Amino acid sequence: MFLTAAYTWQHSLSDTRGYLFFENATGIQDVYHPGNDYGSSHINVPQVFTVSAVWNPPWYRHSCGIQELALGGWQFSDITTVPSGFSEDPALSISNPGLAIRPDKAPGTSISGPKTVNEWFNTGAFTAPAYGYFGNAGPGPILGPGTINFDMALYKDFHLGKHVTTQLRGEFFNAFNHSNFNGISTSLGSGAFGRVVGAADPRIIELALQQEEQVPGAGCRGPEEQVPGVGFQVSHAGPGDWGLGAGDGSSCQVSEERVSTMRGARRQEQEDNSQCGIRH
Repeated sequence: MFLTAAYTWQHSLSDTRGYLFFENATGIQDVYHPGNDYGSSHINVPQVFTVSAVWNPPWYRHSCGIQELALGGWQFSDITTVPSGFSEDPALSISNPGLAIRPDKAPGTSISGPKTVNEWFNTGAFTAPAYGYFGNAGPGPILGPGTINFDMALYKDFHLGKHVTTQLRGEFFNAFNHSNFNGISTSLGSGAFGRVVGAADPRIIELALQQEEQVPGAGCRGPEEQVPGVGFQVSHAGPGDWGLGAGDGSSCQVSEERVSTMRGARRQEQEDNSQCGIRH
């Protein structure tokens, strides 16, 4: 089993507002006091926790017949990501905002709210500034919804003779169908102010069947191994998503480590077949 985990604690600060690394950056509110626009950036995600795992279940690994065909040799992989939300700016959606692009922060109030669909943050913490004045609320004080996402895959290789391998693969995105909100309205004056207005994808399941065939004649050559033939691969990951690859082996190289791995796998296959009374 292969398992890795990582935790990141960070804080991204900027005086430029915009997403996609500021490609669509907006102007500052007060050109005479640009420092007032310095704060948490739109790509700020304070905490990120990730786990990845690959597991080869030992069940039926050395079995024979239908048990080995249906139940043995499966592999499982998982990528789990748990990031906190993005920093969001309070905005104005009123008839006469004047020079302001952000509201005022009400003194003595907390921006943190109940974190419900109807009120993610404390909407009473913001008020409209007086006409002709800039809003004094800082940039990026609202932390949006975080996500909890499990992407899993289950797959198995079927060896159909010496030169043909078919892989059956099932992929499950957001496997537990967790509700991941990804949008909130932060514009004071909007009817949806403070509410959750978007969500990420629900569970998505994809099934794929991939076949790899090594045709005798030429191919990759490694130390003490020659597999002549032209190799090609046909894969299908979904509707309209076909792939075809081919090569003549002219630039193909096989490392010593790869050859050693191939030999070990071949010896293990021969041992398993001998236990089942199978001869090539």
